[in-house]
Formats: sequence, C-alpha cells, structure tokens
Amino acid sequence: MATRPAAARHALAGGPGMLNRWLVQRIGNKFLTAQKHRSEHKSWEVNQDQLEAQGY
Repeated sequence: MATRPAAARHALAGGPGMLNRWLVQRIGNKFLTAQKHRSEHKSWEVNQDQLEAQGY
C-alpha cells in the first residue's frame, strides 16, 4: 500500500472488501511473477548434465 497510496485509497473508498481484493491481487501477481522468473532458470544439476552430454 505504501508504494501505491492513491490506488489503495481508491480501493478503500469502495469498502473493506474491495481493499482486501486489491491487496490479494497485488500479492498474487507479485508471487506469480517471482515464480515465473524463477522457473526460467536451469538448476545446476540440469546444466551439469547437459554439459556432460556435450563432452565438457
């Protein structure tokens, strides 16, 4: 809420349920974005296996 005070005030003006929904969506989006970025990276084991298969 500290990073987007105007949006938080707007959500609160709609009632506590709207503020709750806005917060849950923001947290969910942040979590999903972090997981998406994390899944784009290979693990050390997978990378090592691929290098061994190439003869390194």
